[in-house]
Amino acid sequence: MSESVSPAQAAIVCYQIGDHFVLNTHANTLARDDKVIELEDRLVLLLVYFIEHAGEILHKDVLLKTIWQGKVVNEDSVAVAVSYLRKALGDSSRAPIFIKTIQGKGYQFIGKAQPVADEPVQVVDKVIPSKKYLFLSAFVASLVFLLLVAYGIKKISSVSATSKPVVSEEWQKDYQIANKLLQQSDAESLRAAIKQFRTMLTTHGESAQVYLGIADAKTRLLNERVTLKENCVEIIDLAQKALSLEPNLSAAHKTAANMAFWCKRDQTYAEQHYLQAIKLDPNDDSALMNYAQLLLAQKRFDESLAKVEEARRLKPINYSVPNVVWIYQMQGRDDLAQRELNRILTTEPEDRYYHISAKRIYERMGDESKTFEQWLWLMRDGGFSAIDLERVQKVFRSGGLVAVNRWLVAQKVSAELGDYSPPLAWGRYALIAKDYDAALDFLEAAFEQRQPALLWADVDSAYDPVRNTPRFKKLLERIAQVETY
Repeated sequence: MSESVSPAQAAIVCYQIGDHFVLNTHANTLARDDKVIELEDRLVLLLVYFIEHAGEILHKDVLLKTIWQGKVVNEDSVAVAVSYLRKALGDSSRAPIFIKTIQGKGYQFIGKAQPVADEPVQVVDKVIPSKKYLFLSAFVASLVFLLLVAYGIKKISSVSATSKPVVSEEWQKDYQIANKLLQQSDAESLRAAIKQFRTMLTTHGESAQVYLGIADAKTRLLNERVTLKENCVEIIDLAQKALSLEPNLSAAHKTAANMAFWCKRDQTYAEQHYLQAIKLDPNDDSALMNYAQLLLAQKRFDESLAKVEEARRLKPINYSVPNVVWIYQMQGRDDLAQRELNRILTTEPEDRYYHISAKRIYERMGDESKTFEQWLWLMRDGGFSAIDLERVQKVFRSGGLVAVNRWLVAQKVSAELGDYSPPLAWGRYALIAKDYDAALDFLEAAFEQRQPALLWADVDSAYDPVRNTPRFKKLLERIAQVETY
């Protein structure tokens, strides 16, 4: 079995996948009829590897060693990449056509695929820009912050037409190299982007776009750790430096707003910069979506939905994931949330974000059986072993969801099951298990670790069981306090 693949060097340029798709390994595109999806390099590598080993059960560790060779990643990277490929191919993990999950082992390519001798015809309608929309699928409650981190990198060079500086051809070439690295998902590429941007500061002098590029790369590398004080201060300083050089750089206003909201919890300052970013670039749907998150935290539900709808009108293809469902859930409008979810399911394949939303809806409706069906799906997707799946089903039969969540806390389960990462996830499990003292312990620990998902604690119905307790009220007070650096 080969331990390395490189479509860019392969003799085969294109593959026909199924009856409708053509993969171009040189252009990194997956075409269907007159539509095309741009894929990251690593996704192309993975898809080609699947095709070349069709029918074989490919273990996750083999995929990691082959596709992520030399990268510091874990099995979650494989699962996320497979999820993106399934979405691009319109595939489903429940009823797969192309990529089948082999529980406890890995994956198997079961679709039809063959080399294509000629280049496919050029398509004219680009559907899904590679990086941003892959991360956009995380725009639901379980992954909202990771979405904002990834989504916030869009258009780092967006400026008003009157203020855009004149740059040399050499600068543009160096910037393109750095920006291409910035679009990659692995830590090595992001660090290389930072190095390239720093070199540009030395060779070309100060540039707002370069400072903002460093800020974006660091934000993506840090993920949730970006909210730690020392990290937040660094990103804020980089954004402010960019704004000092180009006050009309809309993406810098967006970065400043994100940091003010996520880190300092200064919603007034954040709102000012979101509005300025939107004013400078009215077509930036990501600024609208980020602003909608702030409005949601402030319980300005109608305004939040209005911004989401405005973003959807700008880029309708971006929002096939159940983002609106989440806002409806925060409002307590389960009827509207379920209607939106059913609407999505009519035309879109089921994915983990559908099941996260469905789990929450059925949970609020008190339908334990349907809720547990979603739990099981998420557990399978999260890599639970057959033994653990059998064990948790036995736990459910004996004690329902209370017992299941008690088991999740006792086992200190860290897999992503739609309730954020620990300790916040454990706190949410403890709430359902009705162990409220333990839940509050975990929630307070999550605050000390600066988990950003707590920004929405005041509007999230999951916390209703402890909402009126003195400890939770005190926690909300702390969340509402603006931090000063």
